[in-house]
Amino acid sequence: MEWRKSRVPPSSCPYCKEVMDGASTMMGGVPKPGDISVCIHCASLLQFDQDIRLVIVTHDEWEAIKAEDPVFAKLTELHQRSVKMFGSRNRPSKRR
Repeated sequence: MEWRKSRVPPSSCPYCKEVMDGASTMMGGVPKPGDISVCIHCASLLQFDQDIRLVIVTHDEWEAIKAEDPVFAKLTELHQRSVKMFGSRNRPSKRR
């Protein structure tokens, strides 16, 4: 599986406030409203809103996603853990 990169409008992570202007997907294409993302700086779960800006995924929203598509949810959680442990491909982890 190949990761595809695309530019998105600059948006700050609601948790760590770092600005991101790109997204990577396993499925190709560009993010659309409702798509889930993981902050490459703090590994928080986020979602793209109607303007393709990052917003918080509520607990209830995440529970609904997990119930609807448990495989996708598990892959997202694994990706989140990977970012927490190793940083993203493009940015080294701040952990020492």
